[in-house]
Amino acid sequence: MLVSRRVLVSSCILLLVLLVMGDVSCVSAYLRDDARLAIASVDAEIVRCYDAVAVAERAGGNVSGLCAKLSEAGMFLSRARLAYTADNFDSVVNLANKSRVRLRGVIEEADVVRTSAKQASFWNLAYLIGSFGGSVGVIVCGFGLWFLLNRKHG
Repeated sequence: MLVSRRVLVSSCILLLVLLVMGDVSCVSAYLRDDARLAIASVDAEIVRCYDAVAVAERAGGNVSGLCAKLSEAGMFLSRARLAYTADNFDSVVNLANKSRVRLRGVIEEADVVRTSAKQASFWNLAYLIGSFGGSVGVIVCGFGLWFLLNRKHG
């Protein structure tokens, strides 16, 4: 009876260990999926932000501050990918969240920069046309005055 009791206790312990190991692998797979989704979502958000910054830059806006934010977010995303390859899923989610924080407001700020650049471009064109028109006016008036004075005294 002593042997059967040891076998029973060992079997229960083995069963308990197997159940715990099975739960750990399920939790680990769940964290792996969370980490993969966190990386994918931040990656897509960086692409959207980059597109908005590129549009602002094409409009002539100063996007150096936005590029710095994109660079920081990209650095955190790169670190998250390295943590993912090392199976450090808590760090992956943490770094992806840090990247997301850096990207907060970038699209809105890029839209403001783009709008400001378009307005500045419009006013620059207006000043250029006004300056050119004023210069032509001064030259025409100068030649007209010279012509009149030359006829009167000449």
